[in-house]
Formats: sequence, C-alpha cells, structure tokens
Amino acid sequence: MVAILQVILGGLIFILYPGSKKKKQYFFHWIFAQLCKAYIFVTFPTNKKFFNPHGEDFRKPAVIISNHQSLIETPAFLRLYPKIIILTTEWVWNSPLWGPVARMASFFNADNGIDSILEQLKEKVNEGYSILVFPEGHRFIDSRIHRFHRGAFYLAEKLGIDLLPVVVFGSGEFLGSGEFWGRPSGLRMKILSRVGISDNSMGSGYSERSKAFRRLFVREYEALAAQEGTGRYYRKKLVLNYVFKGPILEWYLRVKMRIEKYYQPYNELIPRKGEILDLGCGYGFISYMLGYTAPERKITGVDYDSEKIRVAANCITKNANINFFCEDITHYELGRKDAILLSDVLHYLPQASQEDLLIRCMESLNSGGMMLIRDADTDQEHRHRKTKITEYFSTKILGFNKTISESKSLFFTSFLHISRIVKEKGLTIEVIREARHTSNLLMVIRKS
Repeated sequence: MVAILQVILGGLIFILYPGSKKKKQYFFHWIFAQLCKAYIFVTFPTNKKFFNPHGEDFRKPAVIISNHQSLIETPAFLRLYPKIIILTTEWVWNSPLWGPVARMASFFNADNGIDSILEQLKEKVNEGYSILVFPEGHRFIDSRIHRFHRGAFYLAEKLGIDLLPVVVFGSGEFLGSGEFWGRPSGLRMKILSRVGISDNSMGSGYSERSKAFRRLFVREYEALAAQEGTGRYYRKKLVLNYVFKGPILEWYLRVKMRIEKYYQPYNELIPRKGEILDLGCGYGFISYMLGYTAPERKITGVDYDSEKIRVAANCITKNANINFFCEDITHYELGRKDAILLSDVLHYLPQASQEDLLIRCMESLNSGGMMLIRDADTDQEHRHRKTKITEYFSTKILGFNKTISESKSLFFTSFLHISRIVKEKGLTIEVIREARHTSNLLMVIRKS
C-alpha cells in the first residue's frame, strides 16, 4: 500500500511540483520519509524503541550498514531522515511494485558492481545523501548475523565517508524471509558510533573490516537481544502457539504469564546457552519462552500427560532446538544438562520419589550447572493454605493438571527438607523469590 501510494504521489510531484530535478527528488524523499514514519507507527504502535546514544542526526553523509532480517527494515530506516538512499538488486529494480519507487527515489542497482555506479553515488553524497547497505546481502530465516560482504567497506573508502553501523532486533520476528503477513512483534534499532575512513581500529583492508564489523554486530546484537528480548517482549509470540487450541487454554496461558511475570525470572536465571531440561513441562509454556529469549538454548520438555505433550509438540513456532517427550519423569533418563527446571512439579510426587528425582537431577548437572525449582513451602503455614486451594482448583475443578499417584493426593514438601538433600550432595541452594500471597518459592541449586 505504501509503495502504491508513493508511486502515485511521486508521479504527481514530478509532473506538478515546480523546481529543479534535485528539488523534486528531495521533496519525493521527504514525502517518502513521512509515509514510512506513519507506516512504522501504525505497524508498531506501542512496541518499538530507538536507541541513539551518540545523538546521530544523519546530516553528515555515511555508508549506513545494518544486519538484514526483513523487508520492514527499508521503511524503518527511510523514516529516520529524508536523505537516505539504498543499493538494491535487479529483483527490486524490475519489480512492478517496488521498481518505480526505487527509480523515483534514485536508488541504485548494484548487481553490475559498485564501480559502475560510483560516479552517480558521489553526486548523491555531495548532495548530502547517505547510502544504506546490508552487508549480509540477503535476508535469512534465522536471526544470526551472517558473513559480511566487502562491498560496503569498499564503497566507504572510494567515497571517503564514514561507516555508520546500526543494529536491528525484532524485524525478522515480524516479517521473516519468505513471509507475506507480519506477526505480532516489536522493533528495536540501535545506532552505534561512526567509524571514520582513516580509523584503523576496525582493520585496514576490506577483508579485515568486514570480519571486524561482523564481530561487532554479533556482540551488539547479542547484547541488544538479551536486554530487549524479554518474556514480556515475546508474550504475543507465545500466545500465537495456542490461539487455535481452545479458548480456555489460551485464557489459562494469558493468566499464567501475568502471574509469572512472563517467565522473565526463569529467563534471567537459566544460562543463555547449553542443554536445558524442563521436567513436568506441561503445555510447553516455559520451554518455548526460554527458546525465544535465548535461541542458543537446546531445550527438552518432558511430561507424563500425553495430551499436553501433543499440544506442546505441535506449535507453530517449534524448531529443532525445542523438543518434547511423553515420559514419566521419575524414570526418564536425564543425561548431562546445564540447567534443569522443576516448576510446580515436586508436589505431584510422593516424598520418596521427590528425593530420588532431586538426587538424580543434581548428579546429572554439568560442572557449573544449576537447578531451578518452583514449589510450595509447607513451613509457611498461613500462606500454604492458599497454595493448597489454588492447586485444588487446578487439579480437581479446572483439570489443567493431573495427579500422578493413584491416591490423587498432592505431596507438598518444605524448603528445609529440600535444603537438607542439597547440602548432603555438596551443592548450594538459595531462595530467589517468594510469592506474595502463597507459599511458593523460587529456589536455585548450583553445582560449583
């Protein structure tokens, strides 16, 4: 829609607007920037952030380089300043939708090499225009930073202008490669400091610079993702998994997320890389959220409820790093893990089974590994009464959770009892968070 409107407006500008060709082109760019600004505002009305720690205003021409995940990045950049042009490909140039816009905006087709358009680019730089280049060359399905080509760095040297790196996060979640419709997501952009053409801190040759800038983008992207890619950021993506699996389940998830602070405490405590085991994973809520917030986690979810595992294993955002198995966790072969999660699980097991599972989990941890346990503490008598009421509703009334034992009973334990087992095995334990109204504790067990 933006492209069609811009073609119509562009035609009117070049026909009716008085003045030189340069003035017409600038007016076209200014209109384009306003349309892009409106489009990004409508697309991300409440979930966008723009970090500009160095006060960049784009008035000084530069070769702007950015990671590339989505077509949405084009309007996201063009809204920032009217004098930004893009190097395009033959596909864009010949597109019936984007081709006319690219030609009106003086974008350049770089498929025949930069040298073939170098003189034209110099003219645009002299007019105050910056040039946007995506060094990866293509969009990729995953969010990783791929190999940088050398063209952007060659161009900066030939034009004698700065390199201006900009890191983008979230665009691929909205509209990935090969997708047509956007999904609920957010957009984050962070402008890094300029690097002058005579600045050798990022290498001296094209090859050195391409590798050094890629390393810079990897570091900055990981930092931005860790800062902004929180549970709250990914809440809509998690809900997408369950919208067609029944309104009650969707309602249950939304309530659970708010109560559990969108699972952000789990995300902050569990390592961002490594083998993660989610025992008693249920429908996979936490497993998926841990995968979103840190894609390098390899997560295995285990639950004895076959219906829940069937739902968890058939979600739209499932990938190779998240797997689910229907097993009895008291007999499941744990393997070696960097982190094990037991969230609202222990009280479904008789005491002897609890102790055996805790010991097996601790013995399965790699050096430096951790366990995260969320469960009730019977020593908090007043609060624990409320906990028993909520569990009664969950198991007997709503039926979201099934008891394992034949007696259908629940077997709550205490923090002191768990602490004794942990200390006997030579590990450490601490309480990270207490629930405000119930006896639930969030406990971390660490293996030094």
